[in-house]
Amino acid sequence: MFLSPGSRAKSGLVSPIPAMRLLNTLIAVNSSTLGDLKSLTEIFSVYEIILENILPASNNTTLEFQVHSGGVFQTTSYLCSNAAVQGAVNISNPTTFIQLSAATSVQNSGSGFSGFLRIHTPYRTSAPKNIVGEGMHFDGTRVPTTIFSGYWNSSGIIDGFQILFNSGNIASGTVKVFGIL
Repeated sequence: MFLSPGSRAKSGLVSPIPAMRLLNTLIAVNSSTLGDLKSLTEIFSVYEIILENILPASNNTTLEFQVHSGGVFQTTSYLCSNAAVQGAVNISNPTTFIQLSAATSVQNSGSGFSGFLRIHTPYRTSAPKNIVGEGMHFDGTRVPTTIFSGYWNSSGIIDGFQILFNSGNIASGTVKVFGIL
């Protein structure tokens, strides 16, 4: 039996869809990075970052994600895995960023990279911060799906993030930051 959202509340059933609050929208216009240093606070325990049509200015690039902590964007202590399905599974394990796309394959044509990632408990100081997500992009012949997970292996507070390509600028695209209740 299907219950509408209103009837779920009346029936006492809990909706499986979490409440999300839009906190920020970032728009790239030939930007070297897209970053946010104001949305990640102790208010929410989970944040979802939606990437919409992130198009590089250069061909054959890799989309990267870095956290901000202690006043700087962190370039060490990442433990992650990126599996790009392009007919075969290609796995990479960088330690200086979370790899969002297939390695050196995002093209500056088509719609760019689109996907999402979640950061869990960025203000927790007792353990590493989990980051997980998936996305897709045009690689010149196919549209590979990437699945990534990992964490920033530090007890520091994450108070921001940036996305960037390993070379060249971000020609266009939108990033939306949501807090999840």
